[in-house]
Amino acid sequence: MWQKIWTNYSYSIILFIFSVLTCAMIVLYNNATHDKQYVMVKVEQGDSLWSISEKYNGKYSMSQKQFIKWVETKNSLPAHQLTAGEEVIIPVKAEEENIQLASD
Repeated sequence: MWQKIWTNYSYSIILFIFSVLTCAMIVLYNNATHDKQYVMVKVEQGDSLWSISEKYNGKYSMSQKQFIKWVETKNSLPAHQLTAGEEVIIPVKAEEENIQLASD
């Protein structure tokens, strides 16, 4: 039975597998490059998500609550738990941050 299916549909099966693998590679590549466009911040002693959102206020286009929720979700942080020395991705475009730093 399997041999008959393979004989009749081998090209379709190979095309399907190739398509799934190609889609998976595109998704993984987009996720990797997507993270690079945002700023990575090193958490310092006493920092909170709220204080980080205030520090970068005006450099992102969402409310502070949305900022905090985005950071928690993107970095898989449980309920506002930050550790000093930890690096987190924040929703500030890396190019905007570089331009701002260059003008200071």
